[in-house]
Amino acid sequence: MDQINYGYSTKNITIPQRSEYIKTLIEKTESFIKRLRWKAYFYLNPDRSPPGKENYGFKSRKCPPQIKELSAFENDLLELISHVKFKNVKCAFHDQLDRDSTSIKNSDKLVIPADKTTNFYNLSLDLYNKLLVDNITATYKATDNNVVNEINRDAKCLATKLDLADRIDIPAKKEAYITLKDHKPNFVAKPKCRLINPAKSELGKISKVILDKCNSKLLAVTKIQQWKNTMAVVSWFSNLANKSTTSFICFDIVDFYPSITEDLLSQALNFALLNDAISEQEPRHCYALQEVPTLP
Repeated sequence: MDQINYGYSTKNITIPQRSEYIKTLIEKTESFIKRLRWKAYFYLNPDRSPPGKENYGFKSRKCPPQIKELSAFENDLLELISHVKFKNVKCAFHDQLDRDSTSIKNSDKLVIPADKTTNFYNLSLDLYNKLLVDNITATYKATDNNVVNEINRDAKCLATKLDLADRIDIPAKKEAYITLKDHKPNFVAKPKCRLINPAKSELGKISKVILDKCNSKLLAVTKIQQWKNTMAVVSWFSNLANKSTTSFICFDIVDFYPSITEDLLSQALNFALLNDAISEQEPRHCYALQEVPTLP
């Protein structure tokens, strides 16, 4: 397990191929025109505005009607794409990105990111698969396609009940992966990992909207202090009086998400019901969120 540090943010991207750039530019332009048409359509036809139903952030799949007032603008906008010109640029930084990208592609080892640092590690395929399977089997148990199909049927029923079936896709099968917790003690001798499970139902968006509203109501009722980001903590700390007489408690929750059992979720939702922070129907939507990991 060899450590790598590239010395720059991995959010940087290499210069794309011209064909790839043009393809992406066309897709983004068409998406912009689609949104513009919907805005213009409802502006010009205010009586046809859709009813104010809750869509939980899911976008409509319907195509907007063509707006004659926008036709000239759309034609000119699309015409700009055909006149895009490229030039060769010499940049030491992008040359370095290309070399690193080529090195990764040609390597016979996997490059795995660390969990909370900018480090990367070269792992053999056998070692990576062993760590991945160990972390999956520690939290999940094996199942079959019948369970997956049952979950998808339940998700479809809920989406239909909420009138969102035309906006939600069937969850695609995605493989779980890991990042390495190299900030943990004794990492080299006994590496620890964070398991990332991307095989999640889109119904999770519904649960998130419901729970965010529920949480806001609970905070207003219980007067509990809660922070969602670093800026909120800094703002709270700056307004504290007599800081020298206060103390902080530092703790870490091991396997936080796997520790949220159905019983624990039920207790939390019952607490919200008692405080009128959630309706009687909404807990059913929260229970519908299921996760099905796939083994490599």
